[in-house]
Amino acid sequence: MSSIITPFTFVHIADTHIKPDGAYSANLSAIIDEINKLSPAFVLHGGDQTEMGFTEHFSAYRKSIAPLRAPIYNISGNHEAKWSNWGRSGVSQFLDQQPYYSFDYNGIHFIGLDTSIWLAHHGTLDRSQLEWLKCDLDSTGHNRPIVLFYHHCPGYMANELGLLRLLRAYNVRLALVAHGHGYRTWKMNGIVFQMTEAGMADHPGYRILEVTPIEIRSYRKDIGSDRILDEIIPLRRVENPVMLSQPMQREHIEGPLRITAKLIGRSSFANVEYGVGENYQPITPGLEGTCDTTVDWTGTPGWHTICVRAVDEDGMQWIDSAQVRIGGNHREAWRVQVSGAVQRPITVADDRLYFGTWGGDVYCLDARMGDEVWRVNAGSDVISRIAVEGGRAYLGTAGGEVIALDAQTGAQVWSFKTGGPVQGSALVAEGMVFIGSGDHYFYALDICSGELKWKYKLNRMAQVTPVYLNGVIYFGAWDQYFHALRAGDGSELWRTQIGNSIYYAPANSNPATDGKRIFFAATFEHEGEPDILCLNSNTGNIIWSRRNPIGKFHCSFNSPCVAGDRLYIASLSGDLFCLSTIDGREIWSASTGQETYYNSPVFSNGKVYIGGITGGIFCFDAETGTSEWSYRAGGSYLFASPSVWENLVITPSTEGTVTALRTDLLIEARERKELGGVKEK
Repeated sequence: MSSIITPFTFVHIADTHIKPDGAYSANLSAIIDEINKLSPAFVLHGGDQTEMGFTEHFSAYRKSIAPLRAPIYNISGNHEAKWSNWGRSGVSQFLDQQPYYSFDYNGIHFIGLDTSIWLAHHGTLDRSQLEWLKCDLDSTGHNRPIVLFYHHCPGYMANELGLLRLLRAYNVRLALVAHGHGYRTWKMNGIVFQMTEAGMADHPGYRILEVTPIEIRSYRKDIGSDRILDEIIPLRRVENPVMLSQPMQREHIEGPLRITAKLIGRSSFANVEYGVGENYQPITPGLEGTCDTTVDWTGTPGWHTICVRAVDEDGMQWIDSAQVRIGGNHREAWRVQVSGAVQRPITVADDRLYFGTWGGDVYCLDARMGDEVWRVNAGSDVISRIAVEGGRAYLGTAGGEVIALDAQTGAQVWSFKTGGPVQGSALVAEGMVFIGSGDHYFYALDICSGELKWKYKLNRMAQVTPVYLNGVIYFGAWDQYFHALRAGDGSELWRTQIGNSIYYAPANSNPATDGKRIFFAATFEHEGEPDILCLNSNTGNIIWSRRNPIGKFHCSFNSPCVAGDRLYIASLSGDLFCLSTIDGREIWSASTGQETYYNSPVFSNGKVYIGGITGGIFCFDAETGTSEWSYRAGGSYLFASPSVWENLVITPSTEGTVTALRTDLLIEARERKELGGVKEK
């Protein structure tokens, strides 16, 4: 070890879920009383400081931690990001800490990461944050002991194996996590991952960590009870004995899949396995530790993670992996890597594709081959779907701006500053841009100048893409209402209450219309209640409502698609439904086999396309619901519906990939013959 380590003690707490009504404040107060008696060097908070991340929730949290005498380092959890108008920016806004950062203390390097996702419960690390992490690790060196802390525990992050690949070259000894509300330990690649009991639990607790020059001693500590030694973590770096040599990262494979790995420096393991995705099979190493097998792949073509893992006698999993494309040569037209996560669907205008990323880059790509036409930076994360109309592109930013860009060049035409992060998406109609902001206003701006035409006060944020019909703007919000506003002056035509609390508000689902009625999904509170609703566009009265045909999982995180007299929508479990727009009657149902979240079916040329959260793209016959084909676009989360341009289905992901798939393999085969092959990015 290259750094001099002097002893100290620190504490890890998590999941306090503080609310203005005082719930769980007594738990945190009791934890702080014990911590103050301990006098640690500092406290790490693993996220979910608050229940919902609103201004008043952060105020209550700051009041609760005021008696704490030690410095506290916070990172965001999903409860800061899911419902709040501040989203991932709340920790910076109210706790004066960057979303991710690092610091040194007595020879140990600490790194706090932000695994939260705007508007979602899930966890990820997007490309821009991973690039920052790589630079931070390089500056730290390969031998100094490192402690990570972030919110989502193993099993809840899309790119965990990618993170492990990045950390392999460095001396990461401990990762402190949260989210699961309990004490638990995982061991992977020499790193001990430890989860801490929730501060909101019936029996709240925390971790005490004592650092010596050679080890970290981790104790679990429940309020009012003696601490219990949980794990001893040596500080000396240990090399990963598993080395995957075939296939290589990002390799394209057609035909049989050969997997080759070597187990170095150890004579025995409790078990050794190889896996394609989540399907693991045993493999027996040869005399020199070589593992070699060939798989005749018959699964879904596309991008999969190949993994070899060995478990030693101490229960440590040693893993090496590679993300590869298997059998995708005929379906995948092109794939590009962009600078950060893409969370909303791509907008197609003529032969151009428009979208924004975390980190603020706004892209225009050529739809044919994915070539970059232009790229500009908007100054902060772009969560909005971009609206393109009349040669201009309109979008909102996490920095609170609504921006108009020249669609041909990316040059800024105008900007308008709102009072909070813009997590909603724009609609253009009647010479105005309509969009919701995190300041709880819904805005109408002049498309030419950006001048404010009117704004409508909401009790909570609107994050959806509104729909326009006959001079009226329709949208749901977190204030538990579905709103109808006159486009001309913003006056209320009607509003209909949906749900009995914010948890059941009609805020996630983008509405759709058939030219007469308005359709959207909402979360049900009780068994048997409806999650798909149809409203009269003139009165707001419910024409029909129903529970989705399977009923176990609701549709509220997804949005409907209307084509003719049919409505298509998916449930959280990935079941796809075709219903009559007239009365909600089921016409057919099908299953993707993959959880679906913030996605909407897309209808094109008699087909319905939809994405699954873990990377699947699925095509069904719109008339019968027959499954026609599927493809795996990657292992990261897909929160954006597919977009269609000519014979391409185009899908972005939170790992910053944009993938274009051929819908017609006969056309694709002919073009391959004419062009001499598909261009690869």
